[in-house]
Amino acid sequence: MHGLISLEVYGHLGTQTGDPAKLYHAELLDLLRSLGLDVEHARHPGTRRSSA
Repeated sequence: MHGLISLEVYGHLGTQTGDPAKLYHAELLDLLRSLGLDVEHARHPGTRRSSA
Protein backbone atom coordinates (compact mmCIF):
# COMPACT_ATOMS: atom_id res chain seq x y z
CA MET A 1 0.00 0.00 0.00
CA HIS A 2 2.82 2.42 0.79
CA GLY A 3 4.18 2.20 -2.75
CA LEU A 4 0.75 2.66 -4.29
CA ILE A 5 0.05 5.73 -2.15
CA SER A 6 3.48 7.18 -2.92
CA LEU A 7 2.88 6.80 -6.65
CA GLU A 8 -0.43 8.63 -6.34
CA VAL A 9 0.92 11.41 -4.09
CA TYR A 10 3.75 12.19 -6.48
CA GLY A 11 1.50 12.05 -9.55
CA HIS A 12 2.94 8.88 -11.10
CA LEU A 13 -0.08 6.62 -10.73
CA GLY A 14 -2.07 8.29 -13.50
CA THR A 15 0.46 7.10 -16.07
CA GLN A 16 0.08 3.51 -14.83
CA THR A 17 -3.69 3.21 -14.88
CA GLY A 18 -6.69 5.02 -16.32
CA ASP A 19 -8.64 4.76 -13.06
CA PRO A 20 -6.51 5.00 -9.90
CA ALA A 21 -9.58 4.55 -7.68
CA LYS A 22 -10.27 1.06 -9.07
CA LEU A 23 -6.63 0.03 -8.62
CA TYR A 24 -6.56 1.35 -5.04
CA HIS A 25 -9.84 -0.45 -4.29
CA ALA A 26 -8.50 -3.73 -5.68
CA GLU A 27 -5.31 -3.39 -3.62
CA LEU A 28 -7.31 -2.76 -0.45
CA LEU A 29 -9.47 -5.81 -1.12
CA ASP A 30 -6.36 -7.93 -1.60
CA LEU A 31 -4.94 -6.62 1.67
CA LEU A 32 -8.16 -7.38 3.54
CA ARG A 33 -8.33 -10.89 2.06
CA SER A 34 -4.72 -11.53 3.10
CA LEU A 35 -5.78 -10.67 6.66
CA GLY A 36 -8.60 -13.22 6.46
CA LEU A 37 -11.38 -10.63 6.43
CA ASP A 38 -14.62 -11.07 4.47
CA VAL A 39 -14.83 -8.65 1.56
CA GLU A 40 -17.74 -10.27 -0.28
CA HIS A 41 -19.99 -7.23 0.13
CA ALA A 42 -17.39 -4.52 -0.51
CA ARG A 43 -18.63 -1.74 -2.76
CA HIS A 44 -16.73 -0.71 -5.86
CA PRO A 45 -15.53 2.88 -6.26
CA GLY A 46 -18.16 5.24 -7.57
CA THR A 47 -21.14 3.13 -6.46
CA ARG A 48 -23.69 4.30 -3.96
CA ARG A 49 -25.22 2.38 -1.11
CA SER A 50 -28.71 1.15 -1.77
CA SER A 51 -31.29 2.90 0.38
CA ALA A 52 -33.22 -0.14 1.55
